[in-house]
Amino acid sequence: MRLRPCNALLVIAGLTWLVVAPAASADHSRLERISTGPAGGNGARGAVATSISRNGHRVTFYTEESLVPQDTDSTGDVYLRSRGRLTLASVGPLGGNGPHDAYGYLTPDGSVVFRTAERLTADDTDTAIDLYRYRSWTGVTALLTPDPIAGFFDERISPNASRLLFFTADALAPDDTDANFDLYLSTPAGIRLVTAAPDAATSNVSYCFWLRETLACNWAAFYASGRRILFMSSERLVDADADALPDWYALTGGNLELLTPGALTARDGDLFPTDGTSVFFSTNAALDPADTDDLVDVYEVSAGIVGLLTPDSAPAFGLTRRDVRLRRVTDDGGAILVETFARLIQADGDDNEDIYLFRDGTPQLISTGSLPITYAQYPHASLQAATPDGSHVVFTTGEKLEPEDTDEDVDIYLRSGSSTALVSTGPQDVCPFESSCSPGDYVRFLSDDGRRVFFDSYKQLVPEDTDSQSDLYERFAGVTTLISVGPNEANISPFCGTCLFSRDGRRVVFHTTAQLLPEDADDRTDVYAATANAPPDCGPVHGTPATLLPADRRWRSVELGGASDPDGDPLTIRITGVTQDERVGPAPDAALAGGAGRVLLRAERDALGDGRVYRVAFTASDGLGGSCSGTATVHVPRRQGAATDSAPPSYDSFRR
Repeated sequence: MRLRPCNALLVIAGLTWLVVAPAASADHSRLERISTGPAGGNGARGAVATSISRNGHRVTFYTEESLVPQDTDSTGDVYLRSRGRLTLASVGPLGGNGPHDAYGYLTPDGSVVFRTAERLTADDTDTAIDLYRYRSWTGVTALLTPDPIAGFFDERISPNASRLLFFTADALAPDDTDANFDLYLSTPAGIRLVTAAPDAATSNVSYCFWLRETLACNWAAFYASGRRILFMSSERLVDADADALPDWYALTGGNLELLTPGALTARDGDLFPTDGTSVFFSTNAALDPADTDDLVDVYEVSAGIVGLLTPDSAPAFGLTRRDVRLRRVTDDGGAILVETFARLIQADGDDNEDIYLFRDGTPQLISTGSLPITYAQYPHASLQAATPDGSHVVFTTGEKLEPEDTDEDVDIYLRSGSSTALVSTGPQDVCPFESSCSPGDYVRFLSDDGRRVFFDSYKQLVPEDTDSQSDLYERFAGVTTLISVGPNEANISPFCGTCLFSRDGRRVVFHTTAQLLPEDADDRTDVYAATANAPPDCGPVHGTPATLLPADRRWRSVELGGASDPDGDPLTIRITGVTQDERVGPAPDAALAGGAGRVLLRAERDALGDGRVYRVAFTASDGLGGSCSGTATVHVPRRQGAATDSAPPSYDSFRR
């Protein structure tokens, strides 16, 4: 159990100590420069962040500067920063310092995948661009693309970085008999042509790239943790596909499945749950008897069965019939988020565009609040982000939904359960322009737990924001924090065109030309990470020794230890008080010792009692605003191994 900081007034050895919980430090106050190393970091070439792991502990970036002695060229390389350790990732047993750039990113298992025209391994026999995988925990670089290959694009890597999907016009398999683009799967066991049709007459037709202006035909992805592949193809790959229109297919193991049977076709903007078993889409076609109009509705097709998710039978109060468009699907496929002008429930009292959550066919109005509906210049709601389970939704609207919203601008709101909270707010609300400073279109990220919302705003929402530039803000636990700030430079711009966030939102990675820390001595682009400081854990704290024997009334020095910090920060433990469950004698039974976390306790007990228990109160601090408090017990038993009772009463051990 995490113990709360103690707010107590203690009188110790004649001195009055006021022990209060330390003031909360600004969130994401731990700022570090990532794009630096033992061989550089302040050169004439900049660095750009490219990816971040889910937990934020691993970050990749691109730079032409040599940051480690191993990097001896002036071309672009991929670097990996992992828990403070810097590694050059774009290297292999045959090279890494040739006249070729490398560009890369992280995969879910922590591997770095990068592309380069340089030959890094013996099985790369051509001079074309290839895809490589580097694993820092083994130090091994492996070739992922088959050799030889003239060109590929839109690759997808499985979560464990062992399988590769890519599009190419190269004929890499015997059953690929044309020069058209096809989808291939590369695994350690070999190469497979995915878009292979059983009928030679329909096989190897153009892979619908003629539709790319209006339809994303070059689409494929891994689902179900990499066990299932979803892709779009206009080729008739199974007999059930009776047309030449684009369809969704699924490949699981060796089983190829048509997901859009009959008259259904794949469309740009279709969505899938994480297991890839269903397809969710919007259409004005009446595919279900319950769909009685020609308006746009949302459907799901699963196991060949098409179902209407937004039924349009009118409630008693009268339904406003308008299009309902799909915007999000929860990870488990159990709910959808839509936008519509229709009044789907009676509580929706206007004809403005609103956001609804559908679960089990029941609509729940999301874009609402505690205030009644009033006129607004920009009344429509727009979905910006949602948690994987749909429990938290971020949206923008010009309507005033909560009392804190006092302006006419478009604002950002967070809906959770039945409560709505204004996000784009702060201790001040200053617009440096004569016109509006609406932040409505600049939501950057919502953490998976829905607690942290990041957004850009031209408004000056906190006193530290003194410029007229767009800045990155965070709203967390009812507090607004300016993220785009550093001790060496107060305001920077531009800041967050391509910010990267850990899934819990505790770490933000960005690149900027601003010199935010004193060690940044150039005006080139650098990569920074801002991390929320985590408080230490006081649960394991204990006294050494924890038992005082023999009970000879002599002083024993007891030192507290065992506190841990998730960020690895050095901790300081301070004794804030000592109590005991036996009366204090003519002299104090506790005294402060030299050094933090040390106290002198008297090895004494009541001869007729069950033993004495000292309760030593303490606070552990990381020096960055994070702290925790607790109590450690020290026992003076009747004899070795005997139990002691730590129940009340309680007496101040420092008093006579």
